[in-house]
Amino acid sequence: MRDLPDQPLMVQGDQEKLTLVLANLLNNAVRFTPQKGTITVSASSQHHEILIEVKDTGIGIAPGELGKIFKEFYQIEDHMTRREGGLGLGLSIAQGLVKLHQGRLWAESNGIGKGATFKVCCPKRRLTERPVRALPALFRRRFSFPQASRLSSTVSR
Repeated sequence: MRDLPDQPLMVQGDQEKLTLVLANLLNNAVRFTPQKGTITVSASSQHHEILIEVKDTGIGIAPGELGKIFKEFYQIEDHMTRREGGLGLGLSIAQGLVKLHQGRLWAESNGIGKGATFKVCCPKRRLTERPVRALPALFRRRFSFPQASRLSSTVSR
């Protein structure tokens, strides 16, 4: 599901790098949201920043894990029993890219089984800079998600 304003929101930054950040967040949402779940992407203007949210009804994150998930190689599930692949680098890289843009990336969750929301705040584009669209370019790109056939503007799994 998309909750986007009618007018484009412009952020200050590198479109390719910010697209990688959003692709990582969407990929994680698809991987950790079960069948019949929902993934919602929204964007809004907040003072001098643009806020982008990727919210899912997936497996959620325990409160004690929220501060750890952005560390390099950190994974919530034990490497011997986990069901999902990956190296535990995606969120760390995404957070680093957002910081390069003087932005912030964080996660919120009410716990296991209650989904998660990942939020990205980046400065708005200054009038003298080349514009970078916050979200529309992301939705025009093709992704190589494992379940790409199920990804659309409304993701029902």
